[in-house]
This record gives sequence, structure tokens and C-alpha cells, in this order.
Amino acid sequence: MVNSPEHDEIDPFDQARAHIEAAKEARSDLAQSWNDLRAARPFSHQLVSSGPTSGRLEVRVIWPDGVREAAERAAAKFVESIVGAFDAAVRAAVSIATGEPVVKFPDARMPMCLVESSFIEASTQPALRHLRPDQLDLLFLFQPMGDAPLGPIPFS
Repeated sequence: MVNSPEHDEIDPFDQARAHIEAAKEARSDLAQSWNDLRAARPFSHQLVSSGPTSGRLEVRVIWPDGVREAAERAAAKFVESIVGAFDAAVRAAVSIATGEPVVKFPDARMPMCLVESSFIEASTQPALRHLRPDQLDLLFLFQPMGDAPLGPIPFS
């Protein structure tokens, strides 16, 4: 697994690359789950009229054995790998900006903020305060801000 203790000792760029490779594998696994789902032809649909000019489309999916679980595992692995790659990239940037080894900044992580004020606060934390403004701008571009309702943030 990419988030294992032995990965804490390797170069952050190599660590980020390992996470990206794991994300590619997970994406492939997810695509295979989708293909397995489609091959099973699990979809059925029905048009239900509720008046002369209105109605709804009902779609039913019967998941084949194991496909849903495989898809959920692949999706979770993909997200975990992408977050790991972001974290490794942030650790690399902090290490380069300070000239210090990565192990001196164990809390250097990619912030995931839903509102701008949270990002501004996160950017003043000890590890991230070493980043240049252009590096912080880049991190800001990947924040999950917006009107879309999001689930809980997996890390703080």
C-alpha cells in the first residue's frame, strides 16, 4: 500500500509518482467494474405518466455479485491515491522551499477546504507558511469549494 511507513523515507517526488501509479491502477479497476456492470445488462427502465404533459423515468439497476463492491473499492483507492499524491507534492514543495528534509514537516499535507477563509487559515499553518504565494495559489485551485454539497473531508 502506498500509505505505508516505508514510503515516509523515500523522496517525495517518488512518493507522488507511486501514488499516481496507484491512482492509474484504481482508475483501470473502476473502468473494469463499469464494463462488468454493462456486460450484465442490469438496467431496466419504465416511463411513468402522471398527466398529459408530465411524468418520470424510473431506472432500476440490479448489481451483479461483487461488482458494486469492486467498484467501491476501486473508487476509494483512487481517491486515497490522488490525496496521497497531493500530500507528497506539498511535502516536496515545502522541503524545497525550506531546504529541510521532508521528515521535518510531517504535517505538510494538501489542505482541502470548503470555503476560502478555511484555506487562508490552513495556509498559515507551520508547514504551509513556507510556500511561496504562487505555490499557495496553485493549491487553492484544487480546493473543493463551490455550491455543490460535499461529503466530510477525510483529513483535517
